[in-house]
Amino acid sequence: SASEILKQLQSPEMYSNMKWKDKAELISQLGNKASKEDGMHVRPQALNIIQDALGGKNANVHVLRSALIAAGLIGVSMGTDLIKQSSWKTIMIETIKLLKNKQCFSLAKKVLEQLHIHGRCFTVANSLEFIAHVLGVGFNSSTSGGKRNSQVTELSQPRKSSAVGGNNIEVVGWLAESIGRERKMESVNPMQERSLLVAFDLFLSFANHREQNCRKNATD
Repeated sequence: SASEILKQLQSPEMYSNMKWKDKAELISQLGNKASKEDGMHVRPQALNIIQDALGGKNANVHVLRSALIAAGLIGVSMGTDLIKQSSWKTIMIETIKLLKNKQCFSLAKKVLEQLHIHGRCFTVANSLEFIAHVLGVGFNSSTSGGKRNSQVTELSQPRKSSAVGGNNIEVVGWLAESIGRERKMESVNPMQERSLLVAFDLFLSFANHREQNCRKNATD
């Protein structure tokens, strides 16, 4: 059952002594079982396991791929409840980072598309903070009555100290395609439209990443 698999993955002693092949297999099984209706109760804990797998240092590529697939399965089953989970920020950021990984690029992009299509789980508009983090740019939100506004109002230029080299081209390419899809979504409201305009500004001002195909996708 999903609960039994979860116990194995949650045990520090068992997990540390587990071979990568066994970890990958258990995470894969957990994703399949937790995405089913009878595995609904373990989804938050399963996402915590996925968060740790994606965010771990020197992770095996097979473990990363299993974690990506599991995140996609569970995410689709949760819908918009996915972004309410405390583990979502790390999962989103680490999945976007894997767009730079040649061994994981195709799968990471596929999972992001599965979770984004029709605004199923997340939108670019409500995820700009995470995207900006990966691209190494500043993120500023407006405040109202001392409380932070959930909508982004400004994205600063890339930080000089950040790794904003050419390997970010895959991230910007994905962003441009996602913006194109989101512009056609009926569910995008005016405030989200404002956020998308900020995303356009981010892309067009990112001088290091003015790759022709990406620019065409963003400006058409």
